[in-house]
Amino acid sequence: MSEANMSSSGIINLNAQVIEQYIRDMAGIELPVTVHAEVASTNDWAIDHWRGGGASPFACFARSQVQGRGRRGKSWLMKPGASIAMSVCWVFDSSVDVNLLPITIAMSIVRSLES
Repeated sequence: MSEANMSSSGIINLNAQVIEQYIRDMAGIELPVTVHAEVASTNDWAIDHWRGGGASPFACFARSQVQGRGRRGKSWLMKPGASIAMSVCWVFDSSVDVNLLPITIAMSIVRSLES
């Protein structure tokens, strides 16, 4: 994404259509995106959306979350305007070993940010 997606205050303007197009162009994946100014938890929103019939895969972004959950029951605290919360719902078939998925995703994000 380009610098055109930065506001004059330096805050990234999250635009669902721009993010969807970027993912489509870079990875060839159709990934519906929802963007919230504030949400209790992107993870809770994603679970509720999926359980309510939302087709997988999809992603949820938020500029602020007030009840975010981290790993092992810890809180996920966010300073407003300083970070972006994101949850992705992607249902895998039973043959996929998801144990290394968190580190694989983290490494992919680092590589993307570096480029």
